[in-house]
Amino acid sequence: MEPQAKGRGGERRRVAATLGRCRPHHAQADWSGQRRRGSHVVLGGYLLAVAWLLLLLCPPDVSAADWSIAPGVSFQLGYDDNQVYEGDDGLEYVISPSFTATRKEERNSVAWSSTLRLLFYSSDAKLNRVDQSHALNWQYNLDERSDLSASASFQASNGFDVFGTYDGDYRTSGTRYSLNIPLGYTRLMTELDALSLGYAFASVMYDGQGDDYTSNSVTIGWTHSFSEIFSATLSTDGEVSTYEDGTQYSGSVNIGCGYRISERIKADASVGLGYQHGWDGDDYVTGVGSISISYATQYATWSISYSRSISPSSSGTNSIRDYLNAALVWKISERFSITGSADWSYNQSYGENSRDQHTFSVSPGIEYALSEEWYLTLGAQHSYVQQMDGSYDFRNKVVLGISWRGFYK
Repeated sequence: MEPQAKGRGGERRRVAATLGRCRPHHAQADWSGQRRRGSHVVLGGYLLAVAWLLLLLCPPDVSAADWSIAPGVSFQLGYDDNQVYEGDDGLEYVISPSFTATRKEERNSVAWSSTLRLLFYSSDAKLNRVDQSHALNWQYNLDERSDLSASASFQASNGFDVFGTYDGDYRTSGTRYSLNIPLGYTRLMTELDALSLGYAFASVMYDGQGDDYTSNSVTIGWTHSFSEIFSATLSTDGEVSTYEDGTQYSGSVNIGCGYRISERIKADASVGLGYQHGWDGDDYVTGVGSISISYATQYATWSISYSRSISPSSSGTNSIRDYLNAALVWKISERFSITGSADWSYNQSYGENSRDQHTFSVSPGIEYALSEEWYLTLGAQHSYVQQMDGSYDFRNKVVLGISWRGFYK
């Protein structure tokens, strides 16, 4: 049944949600190689800390008109029986200030978020690290049928890389910088059809030895809504990734559908072919796709998803990744919530430096609201990672934390 004009806003939101699945993928860095300790401190982390303190000390009435500001900070104490998969156990201390600022107008919205994470190890000071992330998102409604979007995100990690453990020999610390800038355009061609265009630039740089790279990717997608509960998509994407040793090309063509089974349950699926050409001269074509199902009520949400993708790597090989995720949030009462997640991945690399790797983790947790702003959290994690020699290293963590989340309008 074709929606009436008065339902156009809901149709726009429904189509936009469907288009959210048609996003350009980004090249993933291969974490091999040695890095040296960075010789300078990341300035952005200090700027974030100063900005957070100013927001915390300022009264709510100084906030700019039409801006909503939400500062926060969390403190965590954890025990790890196999820190960074090196066999040593010990305590971890985490301090993480953050804030988000948003502004919404009739046709324009902008949001800025920043987080700083300081991690300290009791067993070995050289494992300490500092992570920071900043993101700016902008959306603009051109007219009743067209929308523009743009965002920029920057991450910097100064310290030990937990995923750099191979054969029991970890790398020395350094600094890794990453920048992502995606741009998007959506257009309702008819009441039932929508076009989406996307472009993304990504770059990774190392302070020390590492595999720097840049990538440029484009995505084109078409969505047709057969009814209020069923839609279909056709999309294609391509990416050029440039490393120091050469350039790789990858892309895919996908068809997909979205189906709202009920008011609480919805499912999405896609299937297609992925292609990659590495600088080692190998071409590879494989099936790609994804499937997900989610359930949401006022008190509980859960989701299960699986995806298979192809992406370049710094070694010049073709990398295939299978990924399975399950997540749950259950609000027992107004103050008490239970959370849980499980992740499994299988990475296969084809080429001169081929290897397979399995990883798995499960993370249950609880949260208790002491007040509207203060929260207590208790979480655990069990995980394993496959090493290059085929053996598995296991790891268990328990983390207790307290956090504060403010809101100024």
